[in-house]
Amino acid sequence: MESRHAIQINTTDEWYHAHDFPDPVKFNVYWRAMSEIARVRGNTGFRAFCDTHDFFEKGYSDDLVNYESTLDSKFDFPFTAICAYDSKDIQSLTPSQRDILFSHHVSIWK
Repeated sequence: MESRHAIQINTTDEWYHAHDFPDPVKFNVYWRAMSEIARVRGNTGFRAFCDTHDFFEKGYSDDLVNYESTLDSKFDFPFTAICAYDSKDIQSLTPSQRDILFSHHVSIWK
C-alpha cells in the first residue's frame, strides 16, 4: 500500500511538526490540499489516524486543544480524521478543555 501511495505512515514529528503545527490556519489548508491530492489520485478522500499522546508528552496539550477548537466536527471536503487520546492525557486537561475536544468530534468512544 505504501508503494502505491495508498497509505503513508509518519511519526508525529514528521507529520505535524514538519508542517508548522500548531498553526491551525496552515494546517487546515494542508488537510484540504492532501484531500485534493487523494481525490486526484482516484481516491474518495483523505483519512488520517492521529495518536495525540506525543503532543502531551512534549508539552503541546494546550496547543492541541487550541488547534482542535478551530476545527468543525464535520469537514466540507472529503476528509476523515480519527484522533486517539490516551485516557490519562484526557484526564490531565481541564474540564473546559475536555468540553472543547468533545464538542469538536462527531463520535467519541471511551
